[in-house]
Amino acid sequence: MEEYKVHDAADVVDLLNHIGPLGERHLGEILIEEGQITEEQLEKVLDDQRESLTYHHLGTMMVEEGLISREQLHIALAHKFNIPYVSLREFEIDDNVLSKIPSDLALQYNVLPLAENDGKLIVAIENPLDWDALDAIRFNTNRSAEVVVTSARDISLALNRHYSEFDENTPLDEFELSPVSGANAFEEESYEDDLEQQAMQKPVVRLLNAIMWQAVRRKASDINIRPEKDRASVYYRIDGVLQFVRTLHKSLLAPLVSRIKITGRMNIAEHRLPQDGHARLVKDKHPIDLRISVMPTVHGESAVIRLLDKEVGLRPR
Repeated sequence: MEEYKVHDAADVVDLLNHIGPLGERHLGEILIEEGQITEEQLEKVLDDQRESLTYHHLGTMMVEEGLISREQLHIALAHKFNIPYVSLREFEIDDNVLSKIPSDLALQYNVLPLAENDGKLIVAIENPLDWDALDAIRFNTNRSAEVVVTSARDISLALNRHYSEFDENTPLDEFELSPVSGANAFEEESYEDDLEQQAMQKPVVRLLNAIMWQAVRRKASDINIRPEKDRASVYYRIDGVLQFVRTLHKSLLAPLVSRIKITGRMNIAEHRLPQDGHARLVKDKHPIDLRISVMPTVHGESAVIRLLDKEVGLRPR
């Protein structure tokens, strides 16, 4: 399916105005045409669906059986319902449009307002059949939503860019995140080149800084980054209670954890053994020590970062 590059609200409105009527093709037919599955695989899943005592959505079954990824399913659904699939990498959102959806709602449901058109709110979403998200938008804005589909990675990066409490215009040296003496040493030649390059890219550096700074602002004692089958989730422990913050696209997990390892002076080439490290975060000359643990799991490496405020005797915040 073609990915449309859109840059502003006018591009999105124009794109939606030129979309044809709802398609009538079956999901399986689309996936076969796009080379995602074979006819034999489709027939087997259909047989499993017929034999099941409870109804399961065909696409969900294919994801669960490992035939397609969740993102491939969402692209195929967009194709089926004739919904544009767009890239948000160069998209600029007007502040007035951005204010139409509260940040907590956008982060909870992974949705992003892009434009307004004839009284409707145009939103970018990962799953075009996420009725919970669309109902929440309708309830909170008193407006119906028109959707375009985008990748979970684009959504994650755009949410961080537009809804983060961390001001991305703030020079990075005003928010220092650095290793401390005594942390685990690592050999430079043990770097994995691709991961190192990704971990040093500005979006990944900014993403980690945003996660850290929001944790400080919300007085969290711990940050938990947990890998799942097709995404990663970020949690803060606040007043002893673990609170969900947001999801991240799975492709961001490895470079983000690598950035954490670099900060904590760990070996980024080691993925099979637990590692511990230390770092220090400084904002406005206020130091906060970080104790970092990285642990391998079935779905990738998890990270736990404990924030220890030096001004209160290194007690958790």
